[in-house]
Amino acid sequence: MQAFLDQAIIIRPYDADVLMSAGRAAWSRGENQTALEYWRRAFHHNRYFQRLLIDMLVESVPADFFFKEFNPDWEALRYLKDRYSDLERPEDYAVVLRKFAEVGIERPQHLEFVDADHGWYTDIVCIVDDCNLVLFATSDGGATWQQYVIEHGSAGMLDLTFVDSMDGRISFLSCSATNCTSRVSHTTDGGRTWQVQLPEPNAVDAELYAGTFDFIDANTGWLLLNPSRGQGIGGGPPPRMVLYRTTDGGGGPIGVVPTPTIQLPDVGKIGRA
Repeated sequence: MQAFLDQAIIIRPYDADVLMSAGRAAWSRGENQTALEYWRRAFHHNRYFQRLLIDMLVESVPADFFFKEFNPDWEALRYLKDRYSDLERPEDYAVVLRKFAEVGIERPQHLEFVDADHGWYTDIVCIVDDCNLVLFATSDGGATWQQYVIEHGSAGMLDLTFVDSMDGRISFLSCSATNCTSRVSHTTDGGRTWQVQLPEPNAVDAELYAGTFDFIDANTGWLLLNPSRGQGIGGGPPPRMVLYRTTDGGGGPIGVVPTPTIQLPDVGKIGRA
């Protein structure tokens, strides 16, 4: 058997199935470092093999193991968070949450202009270990900028859109010591003040994973959710991405559930692994 695997590695050195099999064989022989070398290469092949390896190892290794050996990207990190949550291992879950927040902070920020004068930019501003999600707003084409704190503590940007100089929405990742959730907030004064629209305040298990959203006016917009990576609004999670549409600006500050109008095809069919 080993001779066949050795030959397969020579002939198909980038084949994830071969790498997985070679890793299992090495692991069974106690050659753990050799196994990890194969599995690292398979881990970054695609989402399927990432999840396969996580499922195979998660019950027997601490969370730090994945960061040290595999350097998981954002999507793998989200899956790790869900898996360690399922296992009810609070120390490992806390480790994943800290990394989750760090990566969220490092994700690309957003720039939005609605005309030649009015624009907004988001960034994470840190003083020592105290980090805040901050919105920078300009009304003179970028010559001067005002700063408004959107979220205190750990936060990462997801999306930002304005329909005019006053009305806008932002979605961002908010993490505490025990949980992370994405939030959608609304402003009607150009970004000076914000009201949370989703999830509802004090909601239980409100792990809403908002993707992107877009509005064509103050009332009409669409919100793309991936309920399979968290708690879908209104229940779930269904095994698909869901597009929600609102005609009342999102239902107001307490977050009336939007009406689902379209259930999109499987994730892979719309360009995401």
